[in-house]
Amino acid sequence: MRGPYETARRADEILTGVSLLRWPEAAVGAYLKFGLYERPTVTVAVALVGDGARAAVRDARVVLGCAGPRPVRLPVAERAIAGETLARLPRRVGEIAAAATADIETMTDLHGARDYKRDLARVCLGRALGAAAARARGAIVDERYPHTVVI
Repeated sequence: MRGPYETARRADEILTGVSLLRWPEAAVGAYLKFGLYERPTVTVAVALVGDGARAAVRDARVVLGCAGPRPVRLPVAERAIAGETLARLPRRVGEIAAAATADIETMTDLHGARDYKRDLARVCLGRALGAAAARARGAIVDERYPHTVVI
């Protein structure tokens, strides 16, 4: 595994392009960044794909960054969210965030201690998931920044 500021690119290689798949029309997301300095202390990205017929989440992606040595997906959160109804999801946000961040790898650096980052990740995940769930139900969380949660 690579660590901070490391790449798998060799010295004789250059990146020439990036291809991204288009999100389904039923997808919503939220990105939350918390930091007091140039580099964020914790970042969380949440993407939900809805199942309109059941008013539920068909698929979820959750990524945590800056808390540990590299960004990581949180499969515990993704499994807990997928299949959940949009009506029930807001009531489970705290439970899902606590379970998903209980065993994450964090590191102490200039932006905080390991335990602080774990607690902050739990809070930020809960807020980002809450915002994405609200968007999935059709709420306008923030008109000025439609894909961002600013705290």
